[in-house]
Amino acid sequence: MNPRKADLAAAKIKLSELQAHSMKTLALLCLAAVTGPVLAAAQVLDIAWTPEGRFAHATTLAAKEVLEVCGKLPLRSHIQWSFEASAPLAFNIHVHQGKKVVYAARLEQADRAQGRQRFDAEPAHCWMWTNAGAAGVKVEVELRR
Repeated sequence: MNPRKADLAAAKIKLSELQAHSMKTLALLCLAAVTGPVLAAAQVLDIAWTPEGRFAHATTLAAKEVLEVCGKLPLRSHIQWSFEASAPLAFNIHVHQGKKVVYAARLEQADRAQGRQRFDAEPAHCWMWTNAGAAGVKVEVELRR
């Protein structure tokens, strides 16, 4: 590979790393804006689609912990989503449009749910689960394009 192409390839990798870091920073700021100081910790993940268009994640949320899964989606994307938890959790799908938080879906307490969501905005969209309880809760998440 000639030096110019190598420099371009390295720059693309660096840009990709910066975008991933920016996405995580944005997600943490969004999380703070949405939940306030009540929670102890957060798991913030970027959506990493498989070649088949699937994202899956399983974890245990400690007491007062949040799981937030975020990613940029093309305009007019349709995402099939589902989750199951071992105890009820607060759940929402949201997007930040400037200083405004717009909720596409919201459940106060659910241990399972599923849906198909169309996204009409291009900013990062986030699926978020909040364990406000005093014990850990197992949660399994699946998204499909």
